[in-house]
This record gives sequence, C-alpha cells and structure tokens, in this order.
Amino acid sequence: MKSFTVDIVAKDEKVYSGEAEYLQLPGWEGDIGIMAGHTELISMIRPGVCILRNGKEEYVWAMSEGFASITGDKVTLAVGFAFLPDEIDDESAEEMYKKASEDLRKKSVYSETDEKYLEFKRAEICLKVVQKYLHKDG
Repeated sequence: MKSFTVDIVAKDEKVYSGEAEYLQLPGWEGDIGIMAGHTELISMIRPGVCILRNGKEEYVWAMSEGFASITGDKVTLAVGFAFLPDEIDDESAEEMYKKASEDLRKKSVYSETDEKYLEFKRAEICLKVVQKYLHKDG
C-alpha cells in the first residue's frame, strides 16, 4: 500500500513525524479517512481519536481540536494536544472528566465551540482512549 507523510504538531512540539498508509482524523463534521492521493483539504479537527496505520504499526492519539492540512502526499495536523494512551494518567483523566461534566451541567445553554463544552469533550476523549486502548486486556 502506498504511504504518505504525516506531521502532528501540538503546542509547537512535534508529536509525530513519519509515514502512514492510513490516517483517521476526527473532523469537525465527522471522521475523515485519509490514504495516499487524498484530495487536498483544510479541515477543522474536533476533540477525538486519531488513528494512524503504517504496515503492522498502529498509533492512537487522544487529540484536542485544531486544524488539518492535506496537500499532495503530506498531512499536517496542528492541535492543542495529542496524547498516546500510555501518556494519559487514568485517575487524572477521570477527575478531569468529572469536573468538566459538572461545569458543563451548570450551563443552561452552550454550543460546540463553547469553551466549557470543549473542555468536557477533551476530558471525555482522554478518558475513552485510556479505557479503550491502554486497558485492552482489562
């Protein structure tokens, strides 16, 4: 399978730079699947799971909102954070989720771009990634 270059940058730090055969992004309107030769695109990214596959290797990140640029055979992601499952502390993720849930419940009206809603989604995705991908056997 043909590959393409992926760069993931979070808070001015390169999180990943390498090749991929497939990349799944949490686009704002739904997941985006990318393979070599994808149509050029600039998209907003919502907090969610990013999956990269290259041969038998697979990487999964809990990712905050940001932007994706797809040009030719290069994909660049600029996000607030991108954590691998083993970089997320279980207890901290659960505490962040509980606090963000409580904060969000205090608001009577919010939108998908509201900061409290985004805090909730960031915490939720970290908790989901650590539960699903770090504890595969448990």
